[in-house]
Amino acid sequence: MCVLTFIPHSNGQITVTHNRDEHFQRAAAIAPESYDLGHTSAVYPVDPQSGGTWFALHRDWICCMLNGAFEKHESKPPYRVSRGTVIGAFLQYLDINTFQNAFNPIGMEPFTFVAIDVKNNQLHQLIWDEHVFQYQKLPFDVAHIWSSSTLYNAQVKAARKRLLGQLLTPRSTPAQVIEFHERFDLTNLGHSLFVNIDDKIHTVAITQVTGRYGGMKLLYKPFYQEEALFI
Repeated sequence: MCVLTFIPHSNGQITVTHNRDEHFQRAAAIAPESYDLGHTSAVYPVDPQSGGTWFALHRDWICCMLNGAFEKHESKPPYRVSRGTVIGAFLQYLDINTFQNAFNPIGMEPFTFVAIDVKNNQLHQLIWDEHVFQYQKLPFDVAHIWSSSTLYNAQVKAARKRLLGQLLTPRSTPAQVIEFHERFDLTNLGHSLFVNIDDKIHTVAITQVTGRYGGMKLLYKPFYQEEALFI
């Protein structure tokens, strides 16, 4: 749950792309499929270890998770519940204010939750730092990049933000965004989004959603596993 970009295009569409960086020995995720949640449905991959997910596509929302809050923290397991359950919990509410008021993050490891309201063109960020929820509504008409604080410090985050501004524009295609996420340069991990850290942590999958409300398409591109999946 480590790198996320949000790109608004000049044609009114958006592209949301997520690199999942994980320990190489962690079990491969179950590829995205549609799940009936009773009152609604959503498409998402599943981590078989936690039973949770890091990315979901709903008719009205795109939901994304990253590990960590504002800076690197000391992990102190066991935790009450996995961060992978946050998206599933949000899908029970489908409203950021209701979710923030109703959801109990006490006993959870720090996380950053990004919820994109594609119906109303709104971008929400909710960060849990082990003490309080911090909410911020972000501009929908500019590009954003997030990097997990568990792996990347402030200098790396700043370098990636600069790189985003240099390489991607509102006219960039989803394929060019994927290329940006696949850039691999072991000599400069601050600029590399596709990672291999000490042969322990790898980019194991890229998930991308592109389009506009009523016409969103999902691409799931796992590495070291099977071929890409389009939904």
